[in-house]
Amino acid sequence: MDKADVIALIFMLALSLVFVVLGLLIWKKQRIDLIHEYHHTRVSKKDVPAYTRLMGIAMIVLGAGIGIGAAVEVLLDTFVGIALVLAAIVAAVVLMSRAQKKYNGSWL
Repeated sequence: MDKADVIALIFMLALSLVFVVLGLLIWKKQRIDLIHEYHHTRVSKKDVPAYTRLMGIAMIVLGAGIGIGAAVEVLLDTFVGIALVLAAIVAAVVLMSRAQKKYNGSWL
């Protein structure tokens, strides 16, 4: 592992931590204000807990996938880490899209 790998890993782990913390704030503290207003304008007050739960979990999945994928990629030097990151991105997008469709009325 060279210096560039270490720097990339530190950056990706920091990014991962940001997504996990944002996800926890959105989910556990129901901080809907951390989501762009356009995406939650039609979410009713009674649906806020369910909406923020799905959106928060999606952010945590994204963050965890980035962190784990980056660590696997740097440590094992295989494409498995990239596959993990891509899988996390797809899972997060699916979860966010489901939340948007169900609670906001549109996919976007």
